[in-house]
Amino acid sequence: MVSQVQNGGMILDKRVVYVGGLIDIISDGELRDLLGAYGLVACVTVIRYKPSGKSAGYGFVEMGSEEQALRAVVALDGARFQGHYLRLFVMPQFSVRSKPLSPQPKESPS
Repeated sequence: MVSQVQNGGMILDKRVVYVGGLIDIISDGELRDLLGAYGLVACVTVIRYKPSGKSAGYGFVEMGSEEQALRAVVALDGARFQGHYLRLFVMPQFSVRSKPLSPQPKESPS
């Protein structure tokens, strides 16, 4: 059973895994393949620097269930991958905003 919390119309659960310690040239596909051995991978995002397109060293993987996410974390946290030690944990609550926050206009001093 997946733990879920209703929050403002969004469902938050514990299926998203943070993966740190990635090399700068890793592809989304390589990260998908790595965690795919532990269950269904619904979505992969390697965080990248805009100017170079290289990995910032971490990413997020949404697994098919909380159990699959935990299985991947237990198996891979501290493991060596492509010469780097990985750091994984399940995000306690993770949501993606459907719209970016717009900046609020500054009030002029009276």
